[in-house]
Amino acid sequence: MHLLEIDVLRRGTRVWEYDGMPIHVPYLIVLTRSGARQMEIWPIRLEDKLPVLPVPLRPPHEDVALDLQAAMTELYDEAYYQLSIDYHQEPPPPECSEREREWMRDLLG
Repeated sequence: MHLLEIDVLRRGTRVWEYDGMPIHVPYLIVLTRSGARQMEIWPIRLEDKLPVLPVPLRPPHEDVALDLQAAMTELYDEAYYQLSIDYHQEPPPPECSEREREWMRDLLG
């Protein structure tokens, strides 16, 4: 069995932790393929575009691509989050770095 773990929560502690896993990134994706000796890891910063992920299927089928950024954008648009989120307020904890704050200011114009 394969396991694809997607952590896009900014606060709290991760429910899973593995040797060699980056710990100083707010978001993390880990793919553990059945029978593999090594995990595939995607560390993601706040300002990074979300990746296209390989989703393993049972043999003989090839991986299917999951465009996580497109999926999250569609979810955001469908739920009309732009109407319920006040982007002029300070971001919730944990504290953002100055680089992240600058990126947010540029994004919001």
